[in-house]
Amino acid sequence: MNERSTPMTMYVLIEHHPEGTITASLIGWPAITAQGGTEAEALHALRRSFAAQLGDAKIFPLEFEEARPWLQTAGMFHDDP
Repeated sequence: MNERSTPMTMYVLIEHHPEGTITASLIGWPAITAQGGTEAEALHALRRSFAAQLGDAKIFPLEFEEARPWLQTAGMFHDDP
């Protein structure tokens, strides 16, 4: 398996509509949805939509330093009766 094909687990919301269509949406990615007549068709279309959205892009984790300005004053009154 190469670097570009690392498997990811994502959660999908499947919605059955009264008119008989099924919508599949990636949770956390509101722009990526697809429809089909069956769950398998909707999931297949969702995979194609996801691949088209990413194109030559890649997903990787990015950590941010959490700003906590209140910690600068933490404990400043520990000796104050």
